[in-house]
Amino acid sequence: MGIEILAFAALASLVSTGVSIYGQQQAAKTQERAAEYNNKIAENEARHRELEAAEQAKRMRQQDKREMATMRNNLAATGTLTTEGTPLAILGESAAYMDLRIQDAVRESAIEAASIRAQGQMGLWNAKQAKSAARISSIGTAFSGIANSVTAYRGIA
Repeated sequence: MGIEILAFAALASLVSTGVSIYGQQQAAKTQERAAEYNNKIAENEARHRELEAAEQAKRMRQQDKREMATMRNNLAATGTLTTEGTPLAILGESAAYMDLRIQDAVRESAIEAASIRAQGQMGLWNAKQAKSAARISSIGTAFSGIANSVTAYRGIA
């Protein structure tokens, strides 16, 4: 009767080891799938930000054209020549400022999109690390389970 209990203990140890290994691998797969999903969401969000920035830049350019036209009209209404001298410098400086403002907005959006993408990639990297750690842990669990089973089996013999 004592031998049967020890044999059962050895078998239970092996089954427990197998279940533990399976659980570790499934947890790693689940984390990997979650990271892939989160990465897709991050990529979509980054793309959305880029599209928003392009639309905003388009609208800003249209507004800037209207403002420049208004400035030229106001200068022309006063009889000021807008093709030389101070008025031309003012128009040139205004156009440069407007363009710089648009470039800054586009650059800020590109930085945000890159950051969002990097977060998604970091999640994938973390999942790969967890998968690797689960693989190593599974090996350790297997050796431990085998050692426990051998110890239990020795108790039988």
